[in-house]
Order: sequence, then structure tokens, then C-alpha cells
Amino acid sequence: MDAATQCGKILEYCAEHGSITAREAFIHLNINSPRKAISILKRKGYEVKAVKMDNNGKTQYNRYYISKKEGE
Repeated sequence: MDAATQCGKILEYCAEHGSITAREAFIHLNINSPRKAISILKRKGYEVKAVKMDNNGKTQYNRYYISKKEGE
């Protein structure tokens, strides 16, 4: 799957669910690592907020909130 397709899938998922994690991208969208697609979205003018989450002190992960920048 190319990066452009991944970007579209991530945007659709975030529109429906509000945010996405790497695990959700893998399970629901079959994207192994969303980093490249998220980087592309940033360059295209999307605002990406990464919030560190904690899984009961065991592991930390990022939850990504993606939205179009104001005025675009």
C-alpha cells in the first residue's frame, strides 16, 4: 500500500473515530507503521497532535489527533 493510500485511510479513520494509534492503524487499516503517512499529512498542511498515552504503566504509545489547519 502506498503512502498516499495510507494517508487517505488514516484521515478517514480519524474523521470517524477522532484519533488513531499505531496499533489501531495496524489492526483496522493494515498499516504496519503510520509514521511516514503522518509525516506526509503534516507537510500537506494537517495539524497533527501526538499525545503520549500510558497503558497502566507498562508501555507508552502515541495517540494522534489529525485535523486541517485553520483557514485551509
